[in-house]
Amino acid sequence: MPVATIRPPACPPPGPYEHATKIRIMLGYREFSAAEGEVATFIASRVRKSRDSRRELFDRAVLWLITNRVLLPGITTLSRLVTEVRRAVLELINRGLAEAAPPLMRAELVATLQVPDGKKVSTLEWMRTAVTRLSGTGMEQALDRASYVLGLGTGAVDCTAVAPVKLSELARFGMMAKAFRIE
Repeated sequence: MPVATIRPPACPPPGPYEHATKIRIMLGYREFSAAEGEVATFIASRVRKSRDSRRELFDRAVLWLITNRVLLPGITTLSRLVTEVRRAVLELINRGLAEAAPPLMRAELVATLQVPDGKKVSTLEWMRTAVTRLSGTGMEQALDRASYVLGLGTGAVDCTAVAPVKLSELARFGMMAKAFRIE
């Protein structure tokens, strides 16, 4: 009868997370959770000062994470962070501009979104539609629109807290968007 040799049970190989922790420590990388506030601040500053889309913000956030030696989170985690920060910063910008306008001006601007009785388009649409006739009547219509816009007094609103690129973006949105989207 052969003698059976008893072997100790084989030790399982280290798991992937144990290796990841060792590699992270050895290379000096940080966990995403430790740098989430920093990357959110970076994204917020890009939103305030640039015209970057969500995709561009995402790409810049990835580059920031790599440059600052932070482990990349899952795509949905970073995408959600970019979306939330972008939305919050844009709301702050919009709220700041709205609060900078006097209450009477705000009411007048909201009223431009409504279609007056007997008209086919809203006052806003009338203001932003270009005059097409190159005649005395066309010039008179253009001057009427310009005087109406100046009469709203929007030039008196202090917009210095908003970057010029954001004001340009908001103006482009105002010229293109439908009244219900602006409202």
